[in-house]
Amino acid sequence: MVKMKFHHTGWFKTIIENDIKVYKYHFCICGCEERIPYNYQHIYRGIPEYKINHDKKLSLKEYKKTYAKILSEPTIVKNGIKYYKNYFCECETKCGNRIPYPTNKKTIERHNRNGIPKFVKDHYLFGKNKGNKHSRWSKHLSQETKDKISKGNLGKRVSKKSRQKMSRSKSGEKCYWYGRPPPKSSSYGKGCYYNSPLQGKIWLRSTYELKYAKYLDLRCILWKYEYKTFKLSNGTTYTPDFYLVKKKKYREIKGYMSKYAQEKIELFQKEYNKNFKILYKEDLIKKGILTS
Repeated sequence: MVKMKFHHTGWFKTIIENDIKVYKYHFCICGCEERIPYNYQHIYRGIPEYKINHDKKLSLKEYKKTYAKILSEPTIVKNGIKYYKNYFCECETKCGNRIPYPTNKKTIERHNRNGIPKFVKDHYLFGKNKGNKHSRWSKHLSQETKDKISKGNLGKRVSKKSRQKMSRSKSGEKCYWYGRPPPKSSSYGKGCYYNSPLQGKIWLRSTYELKYAKYLDLRCILWKYEYKTFKLSNGTTYTPDFYLVKKKKYREIKGYMSKYAQEKIELFQKEYNKNFKILYKEDLIKKGILTS
């Protein structure tokens, strides 16, 4: 028989409470807020969610009494989703999003035990632990293990092939921003909102795009911003900036062209052969959109 080594770090860390060995980060979800007792068989079967004989369903009265504080918090409904009225995300980007109200028993129990979260889901990556590979588990790791991890990562180099694999794994439909509106805190350009009489209120990524949108509106040219996303053969996607509806033309506004963007645009033109044109700063000056 081969003995399995098991390290009690992170979520499996144990403490002694009332002369009993229990898990530090696992609580019974029935509402009693007691820790789960340790058992070596949990290594193979998984740590249970309830203590022994605690998996009985609570009555409605008991449920309301147990979680009265959470259920009594004022709420607001937006786009069919329930949020806390007085709790907002505290990430560095200052997104201003409200914290979602718990919809099932597990989330209500978690909010009651740990308190209402300070961050919207996945927004904690922009907080104090930004750039830390082990940001999710850093709270539960000791300083010695953190030092070992940092020393182990020193001097490691990533090859070009592995970089390409990493970029492909997070590009196209797998990208976090695929099918979502562009973020306010964009890493390039100076974005802003624009109230277009033809398009309505829309977020544009750069000042060049803003001026081009105003240029189209003055000439009563019907346009749409980032109208369609095209899938490319290399696994990535490409979305042209503007689509002129009546002329069926695509326009891309570029102040600076990187090698990566140029390769993507060339591949898009080969595969789709659309009525497409790139407008650089010089082109915008010729049309009178920009001043030299």
